Amino acid sequence: MRSLSLETYNGLVDAIYEAAHTPEKWPAFLSAISGSLGGVWTSLHCSDTKTGLCIAMAGDLYDPSFVESLHREYGVINPWLDAVQQMPVGKAQTSESLIEPDLLRQTRFYNEWIRPQEDIGTGAGITIARDRQRLLRLSCNIRFRDQEKIQADLADLLDLLAPHLARCFAVSRHLRGHRLGAGATLDVLPASIFLVDDKGHVLYANKAGESLRRESRLLSYDGAGRLVVSDPEADDALQRRLHAITGQDHTASTGPILLRDQDSNRMVPMTVAPLTSRTDALAGMLGWPDGDPPVAIVCLDWSGVVDREALFRAHGLTPAEGDLASALQQGATLKSHAVQRGVSYHTMRKHLSAAFRKTGTTQQSQLVALLSNGRNHDPAIATQGRPAEN
Repeated sequence: MRSLSLETYNGLVDAIYEAAHTPEKWPAFLSAISGSLGGVWTSLHCSDTKTGLCIAMAGDLYDPSFVESLHREYGVINPWLDAVQQMPVGKAQTSESLIEPDLLRQTRFYNEWIRPQEDIGTGAGITIARDRQRLLRLSCNIRFRDQEKIQADLADLLDLLAPHLARCFAVSRHLRGHRLGAGATLDVLPASIFLVDDKGHVLYANKAGESLRRESRLLSYDGAGRLVVSDPEADDALQRRLHAITGQDHTASTGPILLRDQDSNRMVPMTVAPLTSRTDALAGMLGWPDGDPPVAIVCLDWSGVVDREALFRAHGLTPAEGDLASALQQGATLKSHAVQRGVSYHTMRKHLSAAFRKTGTTQQSQLVALLSNGRNHDPAIATQGRPAEN
């Protein structure tokens, strides 16, 4: 490589191994490559090998709006991807070896995604890892006008970095496995815990979780290994939470989802929380040992389970008032619950006022708290049950 000093090359190698231990440093490595030869757009990205969807990406010099559009739309029409899947792992390829420039210029991907970004339609890339589900690749784009000046050195550099990237990937998998290999810790917890991927597939269940699945009618796995809740409304809420965590739906509410245990007739709170965010999704792809990474933890904690029916009787709530309280706990609004039950909004307001009066609460949040843990924020209020009115 005529244009790269030994000091710069050693700095790039050091940056690779630093990122293996500290994934937050991958952007610094990509920036170093971009600056080492000048005029190089650099990305480390993971794609679904079946759909072409860009699962995660870290990049340097790309316009952020274009990166977002790659996730949302253009990743699946990337004309380089089909050829990349046939290329050997650990060997650099030029863009022209994947698709001829004249054919590239005829594609929507070129005209809407490449050309507006300073016509970065050439360059080189190298596949770091590939399995049946995903492909991890380091891609470097350059302007067509800079091809003669940069491309040969860029391909040589990627070939030199290839063994270090492979070792880095192996290190990341090992470290990630240790960081998330918390089965022994989770097994001693009394709560039922499930780690699921973005499609709801159960990747891990602790002992309490497996026992719950085998011995109760509360939840199960479907034929594809996805977590399914027997209560349709609660199952819908679970799926909406998972979509919210993966960024596909931002309308799902927070807070626990209540499941009715058919055996004890009690309501069990289920918490769904993210394990990873979009910013560290690439680190997860680099390091998850097998298959897709977990994106969420689903936890059913029986320690504070409230006998809802007994609670309603103690406070004298009618079935309609108790039904409304349960719906509010699940994240419904007065309006949506009125529509679901086929009654007027005014009627639902009357039910809420009666529930407030009988439980001694004044806000929906207090009523939900009462339903969640058997008492209001003010312990004195929580015991003020009144007989049901006729």
